[in-house]
Amino acid sequence: MKVLHFQPSEILLPHIHNYTLVDSEDGFENRILPNAAVVISIRLSGEIYESKNNNQNLLPLSSISGPRKNPRYVSYTKKTKNFLIKFTPLGAQRFLDYEVSEFFGQSLALDCIFKPEKVKKLEMDCYLNDDLLQVKEKIEMFLMSELNNKNLNSTEINIADVIRKIETNNGNLKIKELLQSYPLGFDSMEKKFKSIIGLSPKKYSNLIKMKNVIGKYSKKISFTNLAMEVGYFDQSHFIKDFKTFTGETPKDFFKKPFW
Repeated sequence: MKVLHFQPSEILLPHIHNYTLVDSEDGFENRILPNAAVVISIRLSGEIYESKNNNQNLLPLSSISGPRKNPRYVSYTKKTKNFLIKFTPLGAQRFLDYEVSEFFGQSLALDCIFKPEKVKKLEMDCYLNDDLLQVKEKIEMFLMSELNNKNLNSTEINIADVIRKIETNNGNLKIKELLQSYPLGFDSMEKKFKSIIGLSPKKYSNLIKMKNVIGKYSKKISFTNLAMEVGYFDQSHFIKDFKTFTGETPKDFFKKPFW
């Protein structure tokens, strides 16, 4: 399996974190850990299945997935290529007529969100196209045709600041005190944050904290010390949050060589 990351063009850079091409020559199974970002997936070849409720469901050629708190399991058949568009926290709303919160925990066919004829043309332009530069160009033409490139308003600027503080502190801070420091106050800020980002500030903070746990893991440190280092003082609470995030206990999760 090959994974390539690359950047969008300058006009899309404020809204899109990056592009990723997953190239599976031999096929593989993948556990997708929860993410706070909206992601568009455009399949270039092969087939991708999602494992859910003991069923294998073929995913559409193009789809959009919202933030989620639980892992997702997918399998790539041989010779499958998938192009992923990962939006910045505030980026997806510039392309959507819906609140991002409506996508929480969901994955929908792209033509449920955008005009079916435009999506169909995009899929035809990209499927079985081996020219990656041309694929990127076609995808960016589609994205720019949907872009509402207005400036951030004052509330969005405050939400961006909340995100920056959560990420700077690796999710280890008191959300209520943080939100109360803004003009809108706790209740209104929490509601606006959820509608724009897709999940509550608390859930966003927990995702960042769990990513920090995985990034800090080492065989030289006990799970108890690791939990305390990232801000957990209750071991059972740590294990519960970790299992929600990964689907496994820390002991089972870190046994695997790749994650």
